[in-house]
Amino acid sequence: SIAHFTGLIVDSLNSTWTTLNFLIHTFAQTTSSSSSSNTMPIGTTLSFIPKTYTIATDGKIKSAHVVSYDKRTHPTKHYLYKLKVEREVISDAMMINHQNTKRSCTTYHYRTYNEFYEFFERLNKQFPLIGLELKFSRQTEDKMVAQRRVSDINDFLENLFRLTLEVVDSDLVITFFHMIQQDQQVNDSKEKPSDEFSSRLSYDASPNNQPKIRVQLKYDSGKLFVMVRYANSLPLINGSDPNPYCKCYLFPDECKSTKRKGKTIMNSRNPIFNDTFTYEMDLSEIQKCVLRVSVWNNALTVGNHVLGEVDIVLSQIDWSKENAKDYTFFSID
Repeated sequence: SIAHFTGLIVDSLNSTWTTLNFLIHTFAQTTSSSSSSNTMPIGTTLSFIPKTYTIATDGKIKSAHVVSYDKRTHPTKHYLYKLKVEREVISDAMMINHQNTKRSCTTYHYRTYNEFYEFFERLNKQFPLIGLELKFSRQTEDKMVAQRRVSDINDFLENLFRLTLEVVDSDLVITFFHMIQQDQQVNDSKEKPSDEFSSRLSYDASPNNQPKIRVQLKYDSGKLFVMVRYANSLPLINGSDPNPYCKCYLFPDECKSTKRKGKTIMNSRNPIFNDTFTYEMDLSEIQKCVLRVSVWNNALTVGNHVLGEVDIVLSQIDWSKENAKDYTFFSID
């Protein structure tokens, strides 16, 4: 019986199928091992940005905050969250001249909440010890939900940029804030005149004469004081000086309960407002908000129109002192 069993083993080893089966298993194991060694680490790519970008291509991200949101209905109803991103870049001219001088620039990007959450998940997979949090729910997104998510996203971003440079300067972070086609399309659409009034505005193109507004901020005794001092180089309207007045409100604010309006200054491109607006709120709540200050033209007999506006991220303010600054309007419609 031993001799018979030994003969069966020999016949099996000499079998063509046994040899072929062994070769198949060996090839499969080799391919699997090779594929595993060449796979990118988990969390280094995003479904909506197929390529990877770095500080060398896009610059260093200094900060990012959601400043507003817009409803979209195509292909289905959803909300886009507008991001204001501050970054440091080195221009090509500086590289050619071997200069190390960096310049700051501001860009605006648009992301859905699902894209934020995908970014959050990839971050935690790539850096499992960072402890970032971002709430997720499958509830239908309406204005109230979008407003809450603005606060959640800004908390997430604020905590993100407090982390080490290994995380903040990582390719994943740089890639998420890359200017994609969606950003360019929305920005381009906002630059186009929205109505006949827009084409009648006339500006001085000189960089030294860009429209600006002086805003002074102070927090004292549980109150935020917003002092709008003056504006410079406002546009002409049909060749005439505008009748400007200022407005401000804290975003997010669905009901516009924080909306404040100042007095009208007649016929002036360089109005002195000296308007003071007060908000009685805890500092912790103030720091979750963005202050939007805008200047409007009082058209008297027809609808009023915005001449310019600026968003001030209040979490970036040093409240241990008074803050007075000239802000350049980022959007003139």
